[in-house]
Amino acid sequence: MGELWDVYNEKREKMGKTIERGGKVWLQDGEYHLVVFGFLMDKNNNLFLTQRDERKDYGLKWECSGGSVIIGEDTLLGVHREVEEESGLNIDKELFKLIGTEIDPKDHVIVDIYLAILDEIDLSKVKFQEGETVDAKIVSIKEFEEMKENGLIAKNVEKCYNNFLKPYYEKYLK
Repeated sequence: MGELWDVYNEKREKMGKTIERGGKVWLQDGEYHLVVFGFLMDKNNNLFLTQRDERKDYGLKWECSGGSVIIGEDTLLGVHREVEEESGLNIDKELFKLIGTEIDPKDHVIVDIYLAILDEIDLSKVKFQEGETVDAKIVSIKEFEEMKENGLIAKNVEKCYNNFLKPYYEKYLK
């Protein structure tokens, strides 16, 4: 059996059912599952990025860690798990700050975007997840913007950056 997701309504209330990722039953109108993105930034405002496995959608594009929240998790636990699975980095859950939420009825997702600011990010501690990630690097905001302009960033991460991280950065961190 594959990954199981709780089903929610638009108010984030569990609807008392679950679905299997990639299963035969999909979400109906008004039903959602939770998705997270976790940006990691060091105290010098550099971003940690991983590169997607070439076999995945957006293969070899750069991204922050993210994915679907599994049954029984909230989005904080989900983002913590996704970051650890995709990068091997075990970040203190208390460091993650929710910086935005987006509801997408077309894709049936409620997306929470988190940011964790760390003293430093040690690339030597990164462990790639087979089939998910193949490389990692740390880039400045300027370098990220250039990568975005050159089509090197996964589209869903680019959207989260434009709508949530960039405004947060400009308001609180610049």
